Amino acid sequence: MTCRNLLGACLLALVFAIPAVAQVQLDGLHMNAGGTVELGYSGDVSNQGDSDHGMSVGGAGSIGGYYYHPNFASFSVSPYFNRSQTNSTSSSIEDSSGYSANLNLFGGSRFPATVSFGQYWDSTGNFGIPDTTGLTTNSNSRTFGVGWSLLLPGRLPTVSLGYAQNSATSSLFGSTGQSDSTGRTFSIRSAYQIAGFSLSGSFVHGSSKATSTELQSIGSAPEIEDTSTNSYTFTARHRIPLHGSFDMSYSRTSYDFTGSAVGGGSSGVTDGVYANANAMLGIFPVSANLNYTDNLYGSVLEQQISSGSPVYQTTLGTESRALLVDASTSYRLLHQIFITAYVSQQEQYLYGQSYGVTQYGVNANYNFSRRLKGLTVTLGMNDAADKAGNLGAGLIANVNYYRKLGAWDLTANYNYSQNVQTLLAMYTMSNMTYMGNARRRLFKGINWTAGVGGGRSGFTEQAGSGSHSEGANTSLTWRGVSLGGNYSQSAGTSVLTTAGLVTQPLPVASADELVVFNGKAYGVGIGGSPIRNLSLTATYSHATSTIQGESLNNNETEMINALCTYHFRKVFFTSGVTRFRQTIGGAGSEPSVITSYYFGISRWFKFF
Repeated sequence: MTCRNLLGACLLALVFAIPAVAQVQLDGLHMNAGGTVELGYSGDVSNQGDSDHGMSVGGAGSIGGYYYHPNFASFSVSPYFNRSQTNSTSSSIEDSSGYSANLNLFGGSRFPATVSFGQYWDSTGNFGIPDTTGLTTNSNSRTFGVGWSLLLPGRLPTVSLGYAQNSATSSLFGSTGQSDSTGRTFSIRSAYQIAGFSLSGSFVHGSSKATSTELQSIGSAPEIEDTSTNSYTFTARHRIPLHGSFDMSYSRTSYDFTGSAVGGGSSGVTDGVYANANAMLGIFPVSANLNYTDNLYGSVLEQQISSGSPVYQTTLGTESRALLVDASTSYRLLHQIFITAYVSQQEQYLYGQSYGVTQYGVNANYNFSRRLKGLTVTLGMNDAADKAGNLGAGLIANVNYYRKLGAWDLTANYNYSQNVQTLLAMYTMSNMTYMGNARRRLFKGINWTAGVGGGRSGFTEQAGSGSHSEGANTSLTWRGVSLGGNYSQSAGTSVLTTAGLVTQPLPVASADELVVFNGKAYGVGIGGSPIRNLSLTATYSHATSTIQGESLNNNETEMINALCTYHFRKVFFTSGVTRFRQTIGGAGSEPSVITSYYFGISRWFKFF
């Protein structure tokens, strides 16, 4: 037995052995415990590992309680062991085990503290393909966190300290590659009130390491090997005349990145100032904002590092700064018409030159509640101009509809926007999404639902930078039995990250960093309870994807799952089978095939 299985078994044994402990009077200790014990016969067959079968023991438990008083010390432990898709709702391809624990100390006092810890093995994850079913991964992870606060009485400053760390290892079924990541965060925060001002400050240090070889041959997206950031923030808030308020903040962030992009590494410091004012000028609510950064490239780089996105190579110079000032107001013209207006001025210094753009626009919202019940329309226009002249108009359109027509329930939405963006570069971006759902009661209690949806996005000035997705679903239900199916597809350009593909967030990546993707997925499922206490479900899903960077990669994932459960009082009889197949790389690549089955009996216990 591996250390992991031994540890999981010990934790479950602790849960189910508690009744003996409960009979012992422990001064000041109050506990409650419950859980499910499973005993059955299981087996699994795999073409890439050992196959086995035999009697198995599994389950899940929960222990909670406190010592003397819940505000003095309270705790909870939740272990689970040998939980897979065939005998539980954990949706893990392989037997998954793990536990989480939490400890709260001195709650309700001026010195509360928390400690948390978790360990998880053989969890099933997803290597994302935008807007469709991704590739299935297997992962192990660990988390740890501790926090402590100092809450002084009156208006004295408060202080909070926190530390967290995590680590994870994942791999794609059907691939020899692996992704490893670790991260640590330390934070200290304080808040203070004086002379009508609400003041707060914070310091956050973060560091992370991540490497991935899962799809390394697909593209040249850089791997984030080692990053470190230090962030200082100060904010202040105060009320002002005309029923308004004023907020301002100052931040300084230093970053250090070591990797395969940006010449092998990059470092820098970014200072930023933000201010906001709100007031009522007569009947018009007015809001004004100011945002300044002295290192525009650094601020974008920090966002990419903190989100785990790849760090783009860029030809930007070391000096880049930006200033944004905007103001907006709104007014209800009639009972059914609501008007908003805004104006903004953006100034940037990039590539050794100054750029500027002014945007202004008006939006109108109209509710057709009397003539066309359930229809709401928002239309808007904006214009932009720079120092050289007009850049062109942008559009905003949003339509929502809900109506009950006899036996039909109809819902629809359409949204379109085209705007001049000004982060790191001036460009026009368009987005369009739509969805529609219909529901109808048919004969003899049969209900039918159907839905469609999709969207498109892209940068006008950069050909081939967009992406699109479409999908549809339908289902029939009758007396607790349901039958349904779904289909989705997506295609476009993206960038490769350790978590999967993401659609291109900015038009600054070089051509060799882009990854073209195309994915399709469909599935069917049936389930219900033909007789009392009996539950039957069966699902089938299939997904294919093509990913093209420096090389071409064709992938396929298929899963069949069936589960039968019958319960009598607190006893459950369960049987299930799962067949999973995934191929990474297309023709000539060996697929990963796993077939598992289980049948057994389980019982839920509540000890006290």
